[in-house]
Amino acid sequence: MGRLLGIEDLEPDLILTSDAVRARGTAQQVWEELGGDADVVILPDLYHGDVPSYIAAIAEHGGETERLLVVGHNPGISELVMELTGRHELLPTAGLACVELDVEEWHDVETSPPGHLEALWRPKELPPE
Repeated sequence: MGRLLGIEDLEPDLILTSDAVRARGTAQQVWEELGGDADVVILPDLYHGDVPSYIAAIAEHGGETERLLVVGHNPGISELVMELTGRHELLPTAGLACVELDVEEWHDVETSPPGHLEALWRPKELPPE
């Protein structure tokens, strides 16, 4: 998925990740694949995070970042996509959703209108390398 982010020109400036071993490992692999330019913030609150936890993390840590990546867990991460876009999409392990939000600053995500699901990638649907 890190390679896909590069191909799609969607490199994040910031990666917010759960402190779970697998989530941290995924964040690390993406970070390395993209050249290690993104800041990475490890957040224990995302381990069993619900939508308010994810929204709060984005609002608190997004700062002036243009593009961020959230690495988390189900059901919270799929519920976040639904909350942000109004679309119910199940994100499998290593699934990737690109959501466009109409916000000036990340703290506005708490009160923003629904965003748009630009793209959704599931690992099993990708062509082999």
